[in-house]
Amino acid sequence: MREQKSMKKEEADVVIVGGGPAGIAAAIAAGRQGIRTVLVERYGFVGGMSTAAMVYPWMTFHTERGEQVIKGIAQEIVNRLQARGGSPGHLRDTVGFVHSVTPYHPAIFQVVAAEMLQEAGVRLLLHSFVDEVVVVDNRVEAVRVTNKSGRKEFQANVFVDASGDADLAYLAGASVAKGRDGDHQSQPMTMKFRMRGVDLGRVKQYMLEHPEDFYVKTPLLNWTAFR
Repeated sequence: MREQKSMKKEEADVVIVGGGPAGIAAAIAAGRQGIRTVLVERYGFVGGMSTAAMVYPWMTFHTERGEQVIKGIAQEIVNRLQARGGSPGHLRDTVGFVHSVTPYHPAIFQVVAAEMLQEAGVRLLLHSFVDEVVVVDNRVEAVRVTNKSGRKEFQANVFVDASGDADLAYLAGASVAKGRDGDHQSQPMTMKFRMRGVDLGRVKQYMLEHPEDFYVKTPLLNWTAFR
């Protein structure tokens, strides 16, 4: 029987769990201040549901009246995407759910986000997940990360749970809630997919001729969404 090696330990100032949009922004903000920052992401790329599950486009950077209230690092990401041809920027939502939508290319977003993290000096751990949290006197002291290199413990002063599923909070023993009060039901999944080889001209013509087959707010005369 092989002897078990002792777990390696490292120190950081901030450990962020989850490399989605929230985790990316938190890590860049911390790293730019010269803080030793570690970002733990379970997939082999960053972006979270924006890249792994096509939760697309981003909605919304603006209020109902059109005032932009989300700026900072998020807007910087959009600017960089535009410079790479990875986004047209903020567009009016022709369906009317929100004021604006921000389409983007998920693969280009992965690259832009990774570059910004590197520029900020963030240590990015991909293919890694937190499977244990060390709590002392009701305070998180460390997280234990598993990846292809084995297991490692990261001690830090601050821990940010950007996992999307409250993984860190749950493992730390914090009380968590799922879904709405009462029946705990959650928002259903968005059935999103991509398709090639579609004759958009025929699609548009069919929509004009058969509006009864489509959602009442589908924009029949504004084809921005199809460009």
